[in-house]
Amino acid sequence: MEELNSLIEEAIVKYDNFGEKKPTKQSTIKAYRDIICKLHTAINPQSENKYPNKKELCKIFENHNIILKKFDNGEWLELSVATKKNYLNVIINIIPKIKSIEADFSKSQKWVNKKVNELKVILDNYKNMIDTLNKCKKAKKQEDNDLEKLKEIVENPIDEPIEPIIEEPVIELTSMEEINELIKLWTKQTELQCKRYSNEVDLHNWMFELETTKHELQILQKKIDTLSLRIDSGNKAEEYLTDQLQNVREQIKKFK
Repeated sequence: MEELNSLIEEAIVKYDNFGEKKPTKQSTIKAYRDIICKLHTAINPQSENKYPNKKELCKIFENHNIILKKFDNGEWLELSVATKKNYLNVIINIIPKIKSIEADFSKSQKWVNKKVNELKVILDNYKNMIDTLNKCKKAKKQEDNDLEKLKEIVENPIDEPIEPIIEEPVIELTSMEEINELIKLWTKQTELQCKRYSNEVDLHNWMFELETTKHELQILQKKIDTLSLRIDSGNKAEEYLTDQLQNVREQIKKFK
């Protein structure tokens, strides 16, 4: 554990205005360590080590596609967007920044840098989704507060009625039956106003959810487009390499 703590601290080292190294909070190290251990277990389920060593840290980054698949259709599908963002943040901004493990990567540094840039696009998408969801929650909270205030007014009416006072009655009340009927109508009117307001709140929430879903759909469509381009490029490369291989084989046959 101490070795892993030192490696994490190496990745998040910061300096003050005088160029002196600032101490890292142990709570911060523990938070990153816990995530790394979860990633390690996901990538190396058979490993006997609870805390990954240098090579296993590299393996987490090099096999990040396993984590992305878990996000999309695996056992981590139900994780919140914020949790997924934190996991991805460790893969992007912690592991590749540990200088001590650069020699343990089986891939080139150029490959590592390329993958970091690709993963940053996904991380930005998660951040945008979180911002959108937070705005929705804030709007929903405000609407709930407004609805509660309206309910308080209905349940504890003030001396003055909600509706404007009708100075001249529309009808002349001549019996208790008519008075009771009018009171029932006023009560019904208040209930309908409350239900109508609640419906407006729901409509507003659904509109926000629709916009959020559209945003998520755009993210998925962008991912689909990117994968389609890669597959198309891979198919073209496959055709080219197959032709080249065939040519080489034919030239080899000439020497037999």
